[in-house]
Amino acid sequence: FHNPNTRRAEERCDALTRAAVVGRRVLDVGCGEGASSVRLLDMGAAYVLGVDISQTAIARAQARAQSGRLEFRLGDVTGELEGEFNCVFGRSILHHIDYRGVLPRLYAEHLVPGGTMLFMEPQGENLLIRLYTRLVLAAHTPDERSFIEGDLRWLRDHFPAIELHPVNYLSFPVAMLTSSLRLDPDNALLRVCDRAAEWL
Repeated sequence: FHNPNTRRAEERCDALTRAAVVGRRVLDVGCGEGASSVRLLDMGAAYVLGVDISQTAIARAQARAQSGRLEFRLGDVTGELEGEFNCVFGRSILHHIDYRGVLPRLYAEHLVPGGTMLFMEPQGENLLIRLYTRLVLAAHTPDERSFIEGDLRWLRDHFPAIELHPVNYLSFPVAMLTSSLRLDPDNALLRVCDRAAEWL
């Protein structure tokens, strides 16, 4: 989680997010206990609505609420939502749901013209990620399905202006090895992986 390629991806994600949320209304899909919603507000959002399907998570998130600026609602994005937003944000949420039904509706009904949808999702084309998903069952829920080429093709077909920023194709498996050797995450091998991933 602290290797150079992950840090680069987090910095890129933060820059894209900040540009999309400053002074704007944001919908945080799958907000959990509200930490991501607070971060969006800290990045300059004018208003953030966090939505999650978990009653427990939303109950905890309510402690972070700020009237008129940061609100939380129990809700399922596969169902009905209210409101229009300049940015729809989600982190590791789409691969848990039938996103093909959800994204077009979020875009058409809840995103204002010129708005941005930003999501960070796992890419399942990496053979080691596929193996990890099958062998380390405790690391994910049964409904998870990392994105593969067919998913990316669907996204490109339905959202032609999409930008994809892959991360950790090489770093993920190498980081597993170097962490088992107790090497610092910013080691020479992972720096090479970072440069190679950027080139790829």
